[in-house]
Amino acid sequence: MKKCVKCGESKSPRSFHKRTKSKDGRQPWCKNCDRLNRNKVYHQKPDVHHRYVAQRRDMTRLRMLRYLADHPCACGEANPAALDFVYKSGGYYSINMAIRHGHSWATIMKEASQCVVLCANCQRKTMARTKGWHQRMGIAMASLTDDKILNTKTG
Repeated sequence: MKKCVKCGESKSPRSFHKRTKSKDGRQPWCKNCDRLNRNKVYHQKPDVHHRYVAQRRDMTRLRMLRYLADHPCACGEANPAALDFVYKSGGYYSINMAIRHGHSWATIMKEASQCVVLCANCQRKTMARTKGWHQRMGIAMASLTDDKILNTKTG
């Protein structure tokens, strides 16, 4: 049992957020007190919170632009506006949505490690090939193979 320094109640250690720098590995405030305090601070100064979120989002966008500049598509396309992350298993990962939702850089990079960077054109060709669209429509799709694109490393 651990005692919350805010409310004074004794609770199980699982009622406290993790904190690696403390001796017991837990925060001094319980999760309920922490949530109440965060809500109080947010409602007192919402503009500060919104500025922080916008600043973090802008920094993440800049990091992503730098990342994409170093990781162009297999075809050579390097324009960040045309590049997307595509899962090696065939799905699509929306980096813009992840950034907009405030995901951390570590979370974004964890997902990106499972993806390859493709331009919009190569992505459509790959999807057509993997979904068999070209066969149903009788179109030859020999310009890019799945192996060449999906085996490209993201860095």
